[in-house]
Amino acid sequence: MLASTLPVTFELTRNRFKLLTIEEVLALPSPEWRVEKLLPVGALSMIYAPQEEYKTFFALDLALSVANGTPFHGRPVAQGPTIYILGEGSGGLKNRIRAWMEFRGVERIAPAFFVLQAVQFRQPNDVEAIRLQVDALNVKPAMIFVDTFARSAVGLNENDAMEVGLWINAVTILKDLMGVDVIALHHAQKTKAGNGRSNAVRERGSSALIGAMDTVIRLSRADAS
Repeated sequence: MLASTLPVTFELTRNRFKLLTIEEVLALPSPEWRVEKLLPVGALSMIYAPQEEYKTFFALDLALSVANGTPFHGRPVAQGPTIYILGEGSGGLKNRIRAWMEFRGVERIAPAFFVLQAVQFRQPNDVEAIRLQVDALNVKPAMIFVDTFARSAVGLNENDAMEVGLWINAVTILKDLMGVDVIALHHAQKTKAGNGRSNAVRERGSSALIGAMDTVIRLSRADAS
């Protein structure tokens, strides 16, 4: 009798979540590595550092290494096409790619694609547009890079956990729908160390962002002296 009084929506959603036993959890497949012992396949990850700490250089090296199947700083990679969304600083991209190819001794790079405008992930039209563009490539991308979080979240209060959570949810839905790894680049806060130089303490904005990540990479520039 109770079931007959339940709303229709319950019938449609009651099987949405699955309860796993301990045995089922232990039987789950182990993570595969996109970059061995650094980035798992299917992860939502973040690279963060202050300005002028070479976030884009690092991420571009990673993107091209995965696209080309080249070890990343000595770590084997699982090769696959990459998409790099560069929302700022696109003027030097050509020279950076040429420098990478020369340094790596690569004459031709396997599929790697670039979007030179910021995609607003909280705007359904933007998300659908990028998805359709990727589908039109007739390749299955392995990774999508978002450079940077701030440029892809215009109008969002990055100190507000709820607003950041909406961005995370939108990106995660796209990640799962397309079956790709997503890496977001983000800025770090700055404080002044005793010698007057900048010292990154933590990522900028709400901790909800870093809390949602599977992997976080913090970059810092070695002292040239």
